[in-house]
Order: sequence, then structure tokens, then C-alpha cells
Amino acid sequence: MTSAQAEIEILDAEAHAEYCEQLQDAPQAIADTEHQWKLTRPLLLTEIFEGRGPALEFGCAFGATAVMLARLGWNVTGIDIDPRRVRLSQLNAARYGVNAEFLWVGDTQHLPFANQQFSLISANSVLEYVAAEKLSGVCAELDRVLKPGGILFIGGTSNRLMPREAHSHRWLVNYLPTDRWQQGLWPWQITTAFQGYSDRLRGNDLLFQVKREAGVRGGRLAALRALNALARVAGTSLGSLLPSICLVLQKPKQ
Repeated sequence: MTSAQAEIEILDAEAHAEYCEQLQDAPQAIADTEHQWKLTRPLLLTEIFEGRGPALEFGCAFGATAVMLARLGWNVTGIDIDPRRVRLSQLNAARYGVNAEFLWVGDTQHLPFANQQFSLISANSVLEYVAAEKLSGVCAELDRVLKPGGILFIGGTSNRLMPREAHSHRWLVNYLPTDRWQQGLWPWQITTAFQGYSDRLRGNDLLFQVKREAGVRGGRLAALRALNALARVAGTSLGSLLPSICLVLQKPKQ
């Protein structure tokens, strides 16, 4: 299988059976790796991600993004605060026949890694679940372990600009001054936490092209085209205006 192959295949039937048994009440999680392969892989195959090296999947959940990165040639370490999810990520990697390391990390404000250890960090649908009082500490740790010139990929993060919260699907909770309900993040909460980083999706049509390649058509594609034009006028990136934030931030190279 090459990195550009359109499908990702189950290679270990035993691991697959155990994984599905563990997640029999969560069919969406079982299919999430294939979903990420279709949705996110086109972006990860662009020139922004040309290099390969050590990658950190922060908040690996069920390991979908970690598996995809490993299949694309990255040397992946995935971490999560939930030991059960670490085990599920290990099973997920086994069923696709990829090598990736998964670790339980109880304190994400103190990561067990050296300074500037990773060339790529992925935080896919995770930062919005970090407690508000811990978010700055977590972002500081991600900055610490990312190499100069490295890429921070943030995807699937519920956008608080939206009237409907992306994960719970509750209307208007993003606008309430309370943490009683799950809420998204404001895009600038992320960009200001990583001062000096450049937004590689700003001022270009790359994310729009990736969404089109991933199969977005019809009215949704027209809406994306309009949002992309609005983002350019506003001096931001398309990914800051989507229901799920998508940012590709590059750390300064000094």
C-alpha cells in the first residue's frame, strides 16, 4: 500500500474483532479511521506535510489519526489521559498493521518528552475538551515539544463562532457565558496561544481544494467557496470559519 492509495485496509482480523467488540456500542468510532483517511489524508499529502519524522498525536482517542499518520510514513507516538483509549488505539494500529507507540499521560501540562522532539503535532478534536484553566499550560507544552519549523495540525475542533455546537449539536450553547454544557473554542484562542506561528492555510485556496478532493459537492461546495472568499477579505483562513476548526500552524524556524 502506498501513501496515496485511496483506501486503507484491515490486515489483522483478530485485532479487528477485539477492537469491534470493545466498541460495539460506538459504531462511529469503529469507522473513524476510514473516515479520517478519506477526510484528512488529502490535506496531509500536500506539500506542507512533505517531510517525515517524529509525530505526536495529542489526545489519540481511538487512534484514527495516529494510524493514518503512521500509514503515511510518520514515526508516531500517541497519548491520551484515558488508559482504555490507549489500549483501543493499540488495537486499532494492530488491525491496520502499522507501527505506532501509544502512551497513557495523566498530566498533559507536563508531557514526558524532550524539548523540540516532534516535527509534527496533531490535535484532532481534543483541545475543546481541555479545561479552560489548563488550556494555556497544555498549549505551552505542545509548543515546547515541537521543533522549530514544525507543524501543528489542529482539526475537528468545535468552533465557538457557530450557533450549533459541533459535537453535542446543541443550539446556541456556544454563546452562553457558562461551562455547564460542552462548548467549542474561539479560533483566536488557538492562534493567540501560539504567538509567532504562521497559518499555512491563510491567503490560499488549499483547504478549499482539499475539501473538494475529499468529496464535498453541490451546495456545500458553493458555501465553502463563499466562506473561502470571506476568509480572504477578513484576513483569516477558511479553517477558522468552519464548524470544526482546521488550522495548520508552523512554528518559527529560529
